[in-house]
Amino acid sequence: MEKYTIRSAKEMIKTGIRGYLLKDENGKYLMEERDRLPFYLLGMPGVGKTQIVNEIAQELGIGFVSFSLTHHTRNTVLGLPVIDTMENGDKFTRYTMSEIIESVYEQVEAGRREGVLLLDEFPCMADSIMPVMLAFLQTKNIGRHVLPNGWVIILCGNPPEYNKASRRFDAAVLDRVREIPIECSVSDFLKYAEERGIHKSITDYLEMYPDNLSKCIRTGDDMELITCRGWENLSVMLGIYERMGEYPDASLIRQYIKSETVAANFLGYYTQHYSGFSRELFNTVIAGKTGEKEMEKFESETVRNQWKFVDYCLQYILTKHSSAKNGSRSQENMAKETSNMIDFILCCNSRESVVTRMFQQIKKSEPVVLALTKFPQEHYTNLCREMYRGKKVS
Repeated sequence: MEKYTIRSAKEMIKTGIRGYLLKDENGKYLMEERDRLPFYLLGMPGVGKTQIVNEIAQELGIGFVSFSLTHHTRNTVLGLPVIDTMENGDKFTRYTMSEIIESVYEQVEAGRREGVLLLDEFPCMADSIMPVMLAFLQTKNIGRHVLPNGWVIILCGNPPEYNKASRRFDAAVLDRVREIPIECSVSDFLKYAEERGIHKSITDYLEMYPDNLSKCIRTGDDMELITCRGWENLSVMLGIYERMGEYPDASLIRQYIKSETVAANFLGYYTQHYSGFSRELFNTVIAGKTGEKEMEKFESETVRNQWKFVDYCLQYILTKHSSAKNGSRSQENMAKETSNMIDFILCCNSRESVVTRMFQQIKKSEPVVLALTKFPQEHYTNLCREMYRGKKVS
């Protein structure tokens, strides 16, 4: 099936809603309610499905109500059972209004007679509510309560390959919706990024590495997941860190970009292109081949850029040797390169905050500390002396 970019999907849905709500000269809808099939947006997490539906509602000037079906039970969807009494005294059970329908009616009472009802995580709904929701798509009512005539249903969900709880619907269900599978587009994201003010390091990086915009690769029980939402959230945090005068490290990047390789790659790009240091200087330092020229270059930079340099060196060393699973040869090389970095920073007569930063980052990196304990004793002793400011080291 043809896949749509997020922008082309947005235009298709927006035009479709305008058609659904088109009226004749007497103010009557041209399309019957039964003919207004719900839209079904299907795509990987974080691509922007909910965002574009919200944008559509705002641009058309209509109401917007959103529900995630993973958070609802049969009672909240169908309504709560209430025992009532007939005139002849017989008892019967009726249901209160569904929370979903009730939220729409609140919008109508506020003056929004037309709008969009977004049912998110549609393929992940509980089995107990599935019959009710599937009937709702066709009849537009839950129990005795009917969706107002001017409201359009839009469904969102992730395919099963992205979510184990997600189900595939059969042809009978899909025949009742307008399925719109979507995929990530770098050009779309960059346009969106410009509008939203996404951090320039991210847009520059994705222009150079477009394949790293979004990924979902499952290896056993682990999943490597990179989403547009992850990049946008990282952008916000980068801005906050910079305002605080802090420098983002690898662990921060991995909280948003859930891929060891891509997170390390982005951190390297961020460090190189936003600190004024070149790849050649990093390589020269960890190889232990520095001279006065390299020292002068480092000493001329700001403290923040020197922090970036230290963090990137350490991250580069960790990433370079991680594939060797801490074998003896790998540990020896890791310790040697870390020692070269330490010697360089100390020889530069670096500011105390830079030296402190370096040892703080080393202490947080268990593989590096372990490697250093197995390195020639004098290097480890020097490291400990700097870490503990002259305390005796056993």
